[in-house]
Amino acid sequence: MRNVDFEYLILNPSTKAQLLALQNSKPHALLFYGPDGVGKLTVALAWSANLTDEEFISVIKSDDGTAIGIETIRELYKNTRSRLRNHQIVIIDHAELMSIEAQNSLLKLLEEPRPNLTFILLAPEVGELLPTIISRLQPVKILPTESSQIAELIKQSRPNTTSAQLNQLLFIADGRIGTTMRLLHDDDFLNKQIELMQTAKKLITEGKYERLLRIQDLVKDRGIALEVLGAVSRMVCLQIAATTDQKWQKGADLLQDCQKNIKQNGNLRAQLLYLFTAF
Repeated sequence: MRNVDFEYLILNPSTKAQLLALQNSKPHALLFYGPDGVGKLTVALAWSANLTDEEFISVIKSDDGTAIGIETIRELYKNTRSRLRNHQIVIIDHAELMSIEAQNSLLKLLEEPRPNLTFILLAPEVGELLPTIISRLQPVKILPTESSQIAELIKQSRPNTTSAQLNQLLFIADGRIGTTMRLLHDDDFLNKQIELMQTAKKLITEGKYERLLRIQDLVKDRGIALEVLGAVSRMVCLQIAATTDQKWQKGADLLQDCQKNIKQNGNLRAQLLYLFTAF
């Protein structure tokens, strides 16, 4: 069995301790949840590799962001009915993309656990799956990595990083180790994230008219709009910590509602217009 030492994974200490404890129990079904970029798939693969050979680990995912349909789960049912000599682990990446029919089909597998088989579902939030699915999973929150750990990684990878650059990278990474690795090794991604952060800052500091002009660009891409709103949220949180001005708490509440509605396919333009005229 291929042994992966968790000491080589940069993880939040609480997350690491929970994962190590779970290796002894080999639970039937787990849910690893946390924001995109926090490293859920990397953690799931490393955790799994400590329990079984690589050939007994399979990953189901949607490569193009489309729904994971019922046929995929039916095929999974066939592949997991026969007993194997080693522990078998099935990882479903972005499990929130499973259709309702696919989730109901998966429920049958979770209700009839086969010995020597573990399912690991990965999702941004617990509430993005059906309650009946969640009730049969043991949740593990993949917590953000501590800033000191991220800072050390950045310094090792880019020893000439200035203090200002380090703070910028730490803000963009926001404790997400997967995002950090992309920032350090993909200059195009880094430049895009800096541009998004600058847009977020302008949405906070500019007047309402200028904000409305920027919305015209944001409505072109729902994903980018959510990334910008995420950066705005972090900036607002910093203001809440630094001042007693209640407008920032009001802004945080408005942002939370806006992000939730956009994720639920609410009208992007309408949500952004309401947010940046009310805030």
